[in-house]
Amino acid sequence: MTEIAKGENLDRQKLRGVGMTFWLNIEGVPASGTSKVPPKLIGALIDTGAEISSISEEVARYLNDTERSRKKVYTPLLGHREEDALKCKITFLEGTMLTLEMPIVKELEPYEVLIGRDLLTDMKLEADFKNGSWKLTWA
Repeated sequence: MTEIAKGENLDRQKLRGVGMTFWLNIEGVPASGTSKVPPKLIGALIDTGAEISSISEEVARYLNDTERSRKKVYTPLLGHREEDALKCKITFLEGTMLTLEMPIVKELEPYEVLIGRDLLTDMKLEADFKNGSWKLTWA
């Protein structure tokens, strides 16, 4: 199994406040006739309650000339709705790259990227909050 991200010896209070977060690189798939935007290192939050991975408005502004579509999303507070989505390339720091359409969710901030069950179902997540550690690997 390839390790994607982990947290060790985390303060329980911090873990309760910010959750399981890690770094990844994101770049947009350029829309026809536009130039490529360089990859950006950003923070991602693992959210086992989220049906789909998504990006914040701030990340969407950075990836402005990226190929766009519409995607259905669900949030507990707002229910089902359609949002603009950007075609993104995500590179985990261990080197694995994925391309997927990620909806822009206004309510995501202060987080930049949310990793939901659409990606987590292909991964193994081990969490021991009592001892302040977690690990994410490809299953």
